[in-house]
Amino acid sequence: MIGMKLPPLYPLRSFEATARCKSFTAAAAELKITQSAVSHQVRSLETYFGVTLFHRTSVGPVLTAEGKRLFEVATSAFEALSEINHRLPDSQMDGTIILSVPPIFYTWWLLPRLMTFNTQFPHVRFQLLHGMRMSRAAQNEVDVAFHWGDKIPFGFDGRKLVAERKIAVCSPLIAAGLKPREDPRSLEHATLLHEIDYSGWEAWMRAAGLELSPMQKSWVFDDPGIMLETAIQGQGVTLAPAILLRKLLATGKLVQLFDHAAPSNLCYFCCTPQRGAQKRAARIFHEWVLQTATND
Repeated sequence: MIGMKLPPLYPLRSFEATARCKSFTAAAAELKITQSAVSHQVRSLETYFGVTLFHRTSVGPVLTAEGKRLFEVATSAFEALSEINHRLPDSQMDGTIILSVPPIFYTWWLLPRLMTFNTQFPHVRFQLLHGMRMSRAAQNEVDVAFHWGDKIPFGFDGRKLVAERKIAVCSPLIAAGLKPREDPRSLEHATLLHEIDYSGWEAWMRAAGLELSPMQKSWVFDDPGIMLETAIQGQGVTLAPAILLRKLLATGKLVQLFDHAAPSNLCYFCCTPQRGAQKRAARIFHEWVLQTATND
C-alpha cells in the first residue's frame, strides 16, 4: 500500500462529475470551477491513462468503453470516501461535550454562533450545565467552561474571551421618554435595574461624572438574564455587557443610552479542566470558540 501510485485526484473528480452530470457545464457548476478547467482536467486524465474517456458530441460528452470502466471505479471510490466522511465524526469526536455556561452568555453570545459550529461538526452533541451554580461533581465532569469573573477558576486553564464592558440600555419606549436623551442626568427619575448592589451603576455614574442618588428607584435581580429580559419588556434601564447585546441592539429590542461604558475588571473566560486528556471534540470546540471571539 505504501508508495502506491494513484491517479491525479482533482482531474478524477472532474471526470466523475462530468460523467454523472453528462455535461462539462453542469460539472463545473457543481465543483464551482470554470468549464474550461473541467475540460482541461479531464484531458489531463486522458493523457495520464493514455485513453479517450469521452466522445465529444453535439449533445454532450458520452463515455467511451474505457470511460465507463473508470466511472464505475471512481463512483465506488467516492461513495466509500463519502461514507467515511459521515462516520468519522461519531467515532473520533468522543461523544458529548459537557459545557458549563452562564445562561445569559449562552443565550446572547454562544447560541447564535453554535449554528456555524454545528454545520461544520454535525455529529457533535452537547450537554449544558448552569454555569453559575455548578456543583463540585459537575466541575469534575465538564469539558469546557465559560466563566464570568476576575480570574480563571481553580482547577482550570483558560483564556480571556470577551471583556465585561457594560453599557446602559433600555427599550425604545423608555428611551423616548428620557429628556434630554443625550444627557445622563435624564436617568435621575428612571427605574434602574441592577444585580444585588449598586456597584455597577456607581462605576457607570462616576464615568459619566454623576452621583447615584440613594433614593433612586430600582429593581434588584440575582439573575442577569432575567434582568435583561425585564429591560427588553420596558420596565427600566439596565447595564449589560456590550458584547452580549449586538443582536438585541441590531433588532431594536434595546437601544444604547449615551456613549460611555462602565469600567470593570470582570470578563468572560473560556476554560478547560486541568485533569487528564481532553476529548478531541472538546479541543476542537475550545479552539473554535477562541477563534470566533478573535474574529468578533
